[in-house]
Amino acid sequence: MTKSAPMEIAPWRIRSLTKLVYSQPFELLIAFVILINATSLAILTMPDLDPQVRAACEQIDLICFAIYGGELVLRILSYGRKPWMFFKQGWNIFDFLVIAAAPIFSGQTAVLRLLRLLRLVRIFRFLPEVRVLTTSIIRSLPPLMSLAVLIFVALFMYGMLGHYLFGPDDAENWGSITRAMTRGYKEATSVLFLGRHVGFPAALEGALKLKELAYMHAEGFAGGELKHGPIALIDKGTPVIAILPPDSSEIAEKMRSNIQEVRARGAEVIAIADPSHKLDISNLIRIPECEELLQPLLSIVPLQVFAYEMAVARGNDVDQPRNLAKSVTVE
Repeated sequence: MTKSAPMEIAPWRIRSLTKLVYSQPFELLIAFVILINATSLAILTMPDLDPQVRAACEQIDLICFAIYGGELVLRILSYGRKPWMFFKQGWNIFDFLVIAAAPIFSGQTAVLRLLRLLRLVRIFRFLPEVRVLTTSIIRSLPPLMSLAVLIFVALFMYGMLGHYLFGPDDAENWGSITRAMTRGYKEATSVLFLGRHVGFPAALEGALKLKELAYMHAEGFAGGELKHGPIALIDKGTPVIAILPPDSSEIAEKMRSNIQEVRARGAEVIAIADPSHKLDISNLIRIPECEELLQPLLSIVPLQVFAYEMAVARGNDVDQPRNLAKSVTVE
């Protein structure tokens, strides 16, 4: 703790009492009492508190208040023949108001709680290090405000970008493309998954995960079978998730043809493709380029995330899906 210069005492003050109330041990004692008081008040805010503990904390608060009152009286008495000089310092006025006002507002709970909090603020008076810290914080406010303005502008620009990318109705989902997509499809009655070659098992897995988590009707179909029945299920607004192979694949053009067919019938297409494809689709999830046989390892990730986000959007418990078991014991 920093060592302060000797305090000049006016001749009309009581020297011994002044030295006592402004001595470092006395101020540290009051700071310690304030700390104990703050702890007891914090405990009183806890829910389901034991009655005995509550009574003990309230008793501690009363004792601390009595100590504050005694300290205030000693400080006023230290001014000797001119006690009114006590009220020429801001901290002294603050102390008098928050301590002496308590008996006046004894019947008003809200005011008493406010006075309790204000009494805790008095710790800034008794700890020099805290006073230095407070001064430093006050001096730092202008640059901190400038930084806050810059952060606000950056967040505003980010928000506007999200508005144009995902639309005004998905503000809470900016930053997550998959989440933004699912919010628009949570009321759908059916979701179809399309894939060809190794993309077909991935489509089946995506449909299975959606059934398990979101409790929705979902089916995975091979792209080559689309015109042999599944296309009859397509209605306006039906979500269709298409898994495209690499553009170099001989079946890539056929998958693009499947997408055009379902879009022509009003389907909402979500495409999962690598950067080799040039697609005019608003709901496009990009995955890294890889060998065609390894692509399901990558495409299954957004499919599982889609099922998760859809389940969350529908209010389902994704940690404990209904009617599912880790092991099957009954055939």
